[in-house]
Amino acid sequence: MQISKLAQKKLQYSLAIGFLIILAISVFLSVDETTLVNLLMMTLSAVLFLTAVLFHRD
Repeated sequence: MQISKLAQKKLQYSLAIGFLIILAISVFLSVDETTLVNLLMMTLSAVLFLTAVLFHRD
């Protein structure tokens, strides 16, 4: 199934936004020192994910 470029971009951006929302929720739910490492790893993976989405080449 062929997906148009515009639809593909919209999908990528909505995935990125959804990912950020989930990240923000998990940040607010887990603000204590025991989850600081997990928070750091989530932030790092979010940055890598967004970099992959925004600089995606077809």
